[in-house]
Amino acid sequence: MRGSLVTLNIEKIIETDVLVIGGGAAGARAAIEAHRNNVRVFLAAKGIFGAGGCSLSPSLASAIGPWSAQDDSVEKHFHDMVVQGKQYLCDQKLAKQQAEASGEALAELEQWGLVWDRNTENKIALFPSSKLFPGVSGQDRWITFGRRGTNAVGPFWTGHGVVDILRDELNRSRIPYMQEVVISKIIIRDDEVCGALGYDYLNAQPVLFKCKAAVLATGDASQVYYPHCMVSRESTGDGFALAYEAGATLVNMEQFEYLALMNAYPDSARGKAVLESPLESGEMAYLKNAKGERFMQRYHKDGELAPQEELTKAIYTEVKAGRGGPHGGCFVDLRHIPRRIVERSAPIRLEHIERLGYDISKDLIEVYPVIHTTTGGVRINERCETGVTGLYAAGQLAFAVNDCLAEGATGIVDAVLRGKISGANAARYAKSKPQIDPAEQQVNSALDQIMAPLNNHHGPTPLSVIRKLQHVMWNYVGVVKDEAGLTKSVEEISEIRDFLTPKVAARIKTGRFNVEMLESIELKHMIVCAEAIARSSLTRKESRNRFHRSDYPHQNDREWLNHILIRKSTQGMALTLEPVEFPYLKPEVK
Repeated sequence: MRGSLVTLNIEKIIETDVLVIGGGAAGARAAIEAHRNNVRVFLAAKGIFGAGGCSLSPSLASAIGPWSAQDDSVEKHFHDMVVQGKQYLCDQKLAKQQAEASGEALAELEQWGLVWDRNTENKIALFPSSKLFPGVSGQDRWITFGRRGTNAVGPFWTGHGVVDILRDELNRSRIPYMQEVVISKIIIRDDEVCGALGYDYLNAQPVLFKCKAAVLATGDASQVYYPHCMVSRESTGDGFALAYEAGATLVNMEQFEYLALMNAYPDSARGKAVLESPLESGEMAYLKNAKGERFMQRYHKDGELAPQEELTKAIYTEVKAGRGGPHGGCFVDLRHIPRRIVERSAPIRLEHIERLGYDISKDLIEVYPVIHTTTGGVRINERCETGVTGLYAAGQLAFAVNDCLAEGATGIVDAVLRGKISGANAARYAKSKPQIDPAEQQVNSALDQIMAPLNNHHGPTPLSVIRKLQHVMWNYVGVVKDEAGLTKSVEEISEIRDFLTPKVAARIKTGRFNVEMLESIELKHMIVCAEAIARSSLTRKESRNRFHRSDYPHQNDREWLNHILIRKSTQGMALTLEPVEFPYLKPEVK
């Protein structure tokens, strides 16, 4: 062993071979696979393990397997992910790996107790996506857990099913874990991972993890846009910031997905969809502005059946033009559809609509887009290595396939597949090396940063600064962006980082469940993500996928089939461009 920990002011020290950070599908699957490779594994979950994070929300999974239609194939799935889903702005090697291996990864879950929905012949049933999402899903390819009966629609809870099964298997394997602990720093020594420093906010004490390898699986960063997001409150970009500070590369952080038909009011309902598709209600729902006009034909030849990004941009444009409703949105009109049809087709959606006080036979329902998920992330290779020795990444924070709305249902598959790959490779690496003790000075310095809000007495609360940051992000780095707004956002984020954050003071100084200490650590992570998103958005001078700039409204393949890379430097964030590689599919550049 190198180094010593004699004078550290930390009572709680946990030693393991592989530390998994994140308690969703990717994290649980990584821990299981590392354990299968005969190393000590420990999982750290920021929330309640199995009951938090974004992994609970996916309703469907997309992969090629024994259930697939005869005219479907790995090649078609790969093409749809790269061309339809990402418009070539992806890593084709990782997309191909997912197209080829994800069917087996989903089938494997059944041996632990997850039973995919079956048809009358007891074969895994395909979800009728091409009927519900015409123009988006050209092929019935999705499968789901939790429905009963061929071609039924909702409720379906694939995310819940996958997380429950993985949690059960992790418990059967007796893999230890800690809940309600937030990781503040990955500790690097001699250019290798040797540990992580966290804060147990339930018991209000710091925790040092000593490990040989770490897997980041902390989900996305969409909370930087709250309340205009649909993700878990835990999605504060922790893994992005931890990886960046450790020396890893972030890729295309400007890329997001939106869902258009989300409640505009009240704030507590903004993350809930009125409908996911205009056809989900059983018949075509209409989109109208405050003048009562069906406006989508002005924006897209398919009207309300346009892709999510076009619905999003159209609603945003109507509201900006002054044709929005009292709460800043447009309207879904279901008045022409008999209630019995909506109840049969979308019972859970209808229940939520009516609980908010709407009568669908009389009322228009105000909607506005929200962030669905981040699709940029930490750069990884096929082994889920980040380029930092001993550091791996999986799930929504890794720049792999993530979710892609034009193909759809790839997010939970990405998490399960790369969770397995990262866990296996982290275990193999951990077996090959001795433990390095974290350097005392480095740990104590990181500890001082964690504890600063307890020592400050007159500064702003962590949550008040978080809300200011979120306001900046939505106002200047939201649905449609421009040079002036993005420049303003970078300036304001820098002010928040340099002048407000160091003064943050926790009002709760002692006791259990110190949520302000959790928020103060999340704030630092969110600032890194917000700055990366804003600077990348300022750099990309085109509109592509769900990324829209009013001053560069067109897709520019000749100049912008480039990845935007971000690394930490002595001067701050260093951005570089890297041409996209086309090992399998190449676009025609005009």
